[in-house]
Amino acid sequence: MSSPPDQVERRRVKRFALRLPASVRERAGARRPMCVIDISTHGCRIECQSKLNPETAIWVYLAHLAAIEAKVVWCRDNFAGLEFSVPLHQAVLDGLLGHSEQLAETEIARLTDISRRSRWLARKTPQPETFQELARLSRDCATSALVETWEAAGKQNRGSTPD
Repeated sequence: MSSPPDQVERRRVKRFALRLPASVRERAGARRPMCVIDISTHGCRIECQSKLNPETAIWVYLAHLAAIEAKVVWCRDNFAGLEFSVPLHQAVLDGLLGHSEQLAETEIARLTDISRRSRWLARKTPQPETFQELARLSRDCATSALVETWEAAGKQNRGSTPD
């Protein structure tokens, strides 16, 4: 059943948007590069070049940390949601966030809203061409919004002065 575009998202813990290079490995496979685009103590959302299958157990390699065991919860296009087998300690999460720039919360909400609405519309269309066009529009829009957000954050950081 499709979710309406204005459905409220319910999460156990707060997520933080970031851009953090990492890699994943299935139990008998080789490491594959990916990028963490949001994270919490309980899991993360990744952007990867190859599809991961839901319910697959994987190892996630983040920054200087030991491998973290996780399960693929969902996978769509080049994105996947991972749930850590053991939640990260808050201090570990803080350390990861310190190594990456965070996006403004309003931009995270905007990107989430764009993603949710375009997914909902794509599910409603019976025509494959329309579905593909909506998916392409969704990716282009999300990419543009992300680039604008990073540029704005970079300008703000360069113009700020220490207290």
